[in-house]
Amino acid sequence: MSELVTGVVKLTFGLLANTIRIAERLIDANVTDEEYRHLIVRELDDIKSKLDGLARKDLLSSLCFLQEGVNRLYQSLLQFDSNENTTESTEQAASVRGTGADSTISEAIIGLANAITSLEISSKRRFKAAIESFKLARENATKAFCNEALTIEDRIQASQVRMISRILESLEDPEASASDCLQYLKQLHDIGAIQEIFSVLINGGVKALFNKTKRLNNALSVQIMNQVLFEFVKKYTKPSLVPRISAWPTILLGEKTYHPVLGEDRIIEMSLGSDFTFDDEIYSRYCSVVNSRGDIVAPTPDARTFKMFKPSGKSRILCEAPDEEFASVCYVAAIDVDAKDNLYVITRFRESSNESWSFKMFIFDKSGNKKLECPLPFHQTSLKGVCMAINKDGKIAILNCEGKILYIGNICVELNSFEIDKNLSLNELYVGGYSSHVSIRFSDFNGTKTIAADDDTVYIYTEDGQVQCKIKIPEEQGFIESVAINHTTKCILVKTYQPPERSLLSFSETGELIDSLFLGSSEWIRHAVLTSHPNGPVALIGLTRAALLQL
Repeated sequence: MSELVTGVVKLTFGLLANTIRIAERLIDANVTDEEYRHLIVRELDDIKSKLDGLARKDLLSSLCFLQEGVNRLYQSLLQFDSNENTTESTEQAASVRGTGADSTISEAIIGLANAITSLEISSKRRFKAAIESFKLARENATKAFCNEALTIEDRIQASQVRMISRILESLEDPEASASDCLQYLKQLHDIGAIQEIFSVLINGGVKALFNKTKRLNNALSVQIMNQVLFEFVKKYTKPSLVPRISAWPTILLGEKTYHPVLGEDRIIEMSLGSDFTFDDEIYSRYCSVVNSRGDIVAPTPDARTFKMFKPSGKSRILCEAPDEEFASVCYVAAIDVDAKDNLYVITRFRESSNESWSFKMFIFDKSGNKKLECPLPFHQTSLKGVCMAINKDGKIAILNCEGKILYIGNICVELNSFEIDKNLSLNELYVGGYSSHVSIRFSDFNGTKTIAADDDTVYIYTEDGQVQCKIKIPEEQGFIESVAINHTTKCILVKTYQPPERSLLSFSETGELIDSLFLGSSEWIRHAVLTSHPNGPVALIGLTRAALLQL
């Protein structure tokens, strides 16, 4: 029998377990396939024997179809293993058996795909029949879950069957199965009875004195469902754990949320992987962006050459900001990217230490070809920061931190110039030295408002520069390190630092704190900065690593 397919089945049926001991038994490597099949059948028979009444007919039907699907899948696997005349199947089976616990995710995914292909070839009718049974099990379990007349125990049971059936129904596409199962979990977590169960367990109160065993069993079932799905996602889907964990369905406990995978504190340091690893340190994480395809564009240590990094590990030189002929020093001060992946670069330079700093803007298309070069209409006598943002229509906002002046305008290609529509004084901002944490963003996809942030406050400005909203970061969260806009959810994302931890906060445009995550204290996270693209991607970029987030 294909060890990989069996491994998926064993892991999946861990969803039915209501104790850790049973869950471990279901994935015990010493249990033979035949023993395991009987174990599943006995568990299903035991569950069915406890179901009665007309209201439970859909749940009982789903369990019958699930049991039927398991038997059919088992028969197709037997036929697969005994088919010694199909060389292709034998070779694929050997490659599948080489995929163990220490294999990479990509190997597990490829091995699973190969195993399913072999099953479809060698035992097509039996395998197809099994898939049909799993489909019927899922459909009936969905009807049972949506029946509000059922007890919460029955609806939890229906959720378990939905998830098991969905995974086994689409073994060839674990990405889609995981996505649907996460939605099933969200629907379960949104039930008031589930929220009350966890609220009483965590917060206590008078209700905690009653029905302790029943409440604990229900909570444990939900917890195990989350843990098992987490293990499935971790092993058989491509994205890193960062986007999966940050987007994982939580359970609302009044004004707080509980994360079933991470626990009450929502600390993700141990699971926060990286999609990108840079061979050499990039010049500055403050001058790095993410494009619409989820690639990272960042300057190399020479401070003028830009490289594009892909999650696959491949990278290439994209473009180079031209040097100034008579300047004694010249380097990149700010960059941003527009909706079409055009790269905007601001350089700062001066001829001598006695001269003031001048600034230029360059625009490169997504292939790295220079489209424009123009001077900017301001100077600096001291070394203060410069920030830039572009909206989807090409409107540009540039903040000169020395005078706290925000310039908003457009590029005139014919004149090779930056045409200013308005300049606004942002006197509320606190600007320290060059490395002061000051950010400027357009607040939404249409760019009708701007956002500026200093060390502890996010300001939302109207088009005429009036403060519409002021978001003060909670004292316990420390100070602001970087700010980005999630253009998909229209939320303001803020990375904060309260020694020794970093956190990721999410606010609405009205300043309401929607969610928070502890990022931990890993070295690369300590130096990482938030950035986003108008078409959706959000990234956390450090000096040596970067990760894409789905929030």
